[in-house]
Amino acid sequence: MEQEILKIENLYFDYSDTSVLRDVNFTLHKGDFLGIIGANGAGKSTFIKLLCRMFSPTEGEILLNGRSLDDYEPEQYIKMFAAVFQDYQLFDGLTLGENIVLTNDYDAEKLDDVCKSCGIYSLIEKLPRRYDTYISKWLDEDGITPSGGEEQRIAIARACYRGGSIYLLDEPTAALDPLAEYEIYTQFHNMI
Repeated sequence: MEQEILKIENLYFDYSDTSVLRDVNFTLHKGDFLGIIGANGAGKSTFIKLLCRMFSPTEGEILLNGRSLDDYEPEQYIKMFAAVFQDYQLFDGLTLGENIVLTNDYDAEKLDDVCKSCGIYSLIEKLPRRYDTYISKWLDEDGITPSGGEEQRIAIARACYRGGSIYLLDEPTAALDPLAEYEIYTQFHNMI
């Protein structure tokens, strides 16, 4: 029998007087992929935030490996996820490497592999200071201002470097053209 990873049972979520999710039910097993498609405001991002415990369901339950999310210590739980939200943030006061890893102590070889897989390595190769290049020119006139597509690839690299057993992508390719979007998803699929 396949290992159950994530089970959603009778899930409801309301924002004060507005019902967003109603009676959502499904089960995912190890290796499954799930795409959620819907109109703006349909609850796709809300659902992702429920999975990350940023919100609590109005009703119903989310089970991970047969356990309620409430049974996990928050720090233990969040380590299982690698998420890329549509409203990610890059930090001007950090270098490119620090923006991806969110620390100044990282494995350079792993970072190279992740950046190659996410399609951002060609940018890094062009930079004289590579990962030590600041995002924006605020602290350093030699800093860079990434394009929208480069920013999204950096955000995806951040999630991939961090890793986890469950990857959540909340429209991370919205600023990319269809060909770049296809490349990112193909690379991402091969990575995980």
